[in-house]
Amino acid sequence: MLAVEASDGFEMPDFDVTTATDMESYQPSAWRHTLSYEHGWAEEGGSVVQRLGWRPQWDGLLGENVFFALDAKLRVYGAKDRLTPSGEDYTTDSRIRSLYLQTSGEQWAVLGGYQVVNLGHMDIVTISDVFAPWDYSEPAWTAPEDARLGQAMLAVSRFLPSGSLHAYVNLRAELTRYPVDNLNEQVTALLGTPAFQLEDDRPDYFQRSEVVLRYQHSAGNTEQEVILASVIQNDPALEILALLPVPRLRTVYPRYTLAAYALSHVRDNVLWKLELAWKDGIRPLELNGLEMDSLDVGVGMEYNAAEDWHLTVEASRYYRQYPAGTVITRRDPWQVALRWSRDYLNQTLTLVAFAAHAEPGPVNTTSLSLQYSLRDDLVLELASTHLGVRGTTTFAPLLEAASATVLRMRYHW
Repeated sequence: MLAVEASDGFEMPDFDVTTATDMESYQPSAWRHTLSYEHGWAEEGGSVVQRLGWRPQWDGLLGENVFFALDAKLRVYGAKDRLTPSGEDYTTDSRIRSLYLQTSGEQWAVLGGYQVVNLGHMDIVTISDVFAPWDYSEPAWTAPEDARLGQAMLAVSRFLPSGSLHAYVNLRAELTRYPVDNLNEQVTALLGTPAFQLEDDRPDYFQRSEVVLRYQHSAGNTEQEVILASVIQNDPALEILALLPVPRLRTVYPRYTLAAYALSHVRDNVLWKLELAWKDGIRPLELNGLEMDSLDVGVGMEYNAAEDWHLTVEASRYYRQYPAGTVITRRDPWQVALRWSRDYLNQTLTLVAFAAHAEPGPVNTTSLSLQYSLRDDLVLELASTHLGVRGTTTFAPLLEAASATVLRMRYHW
């Protein structure tokens, strides 16, 4: 699913274990805080967003060769917010994106703790970036870089003359996050009837372990990446336990293997991107959990017009290999997305337009946002998003109420 390009806070780049860093010359930074307030209105009327947020961030050296990073979020949702349970005056939510220690040398680095790991080179469509689960509780106004969930893992890197080799071990994969009770609503939409019993069979700790190996190579204007992984499917698959007298269903989170290749090349003002991913044993929810293989292909380009305006276009197609004898009436899915941005008034005013289309038939997304920096530490943003749901789709219950116009104010110190 495609999220809208609108950040909910000031972005601090995560210290990435995949990049060699001279720890002795690194200067510790001060605490960074972002206080935000958001208020939004749905297309059909009424408030759907009413929340206050606080985001503390810190990174720096704790010793001669020990690096520490923290990136956390805390939100308070008002009574009218769509994520607040009915009858409650407010609700709270907290999460940790980064909380880790790292030590490194000239040719190696070891990291332990919470971290968000992004695989591949695509920014909008998802091809090989399947290691970090996504937060779908706010799909209409959460940027992809902010919607990924952190996971506790051990990461080991080896820096070679020809590139770098990285291994990630995650003993407990986090799962995709949905609004309260939305899983039942998804299955109801698929079956066309609410008359069923649903069991959620979530795997235990060691059954949810994941291993990722990644090799990165950079030469001139070209970057390449090869990925081999055994990961847990973050979106649930569906199993039918019984049909009579009442349908009994179970959601499971199967394991599958991933082999992927990513390429990016810069020429003049254009960045070209390509990703290929073979997924062995996926079980899409919209196909009732039918196990299959899939070759996912993504292409994209980014054009930067002398830092005046920026255009990103990405497209993907999933070529699914169904078991012999399977009759499938749905077409293989594809999607295309476009993002355009331009700065005005000495980069204090930014206009961003975003559009995405996906087939067969789930969602069209369009959004327009205007961001104004009153000062270096104070930003106002007005964003309007429309998500058009076409027919019955897995994400229909999640998206139908998400079209809204949101006013944000963020103060950073």
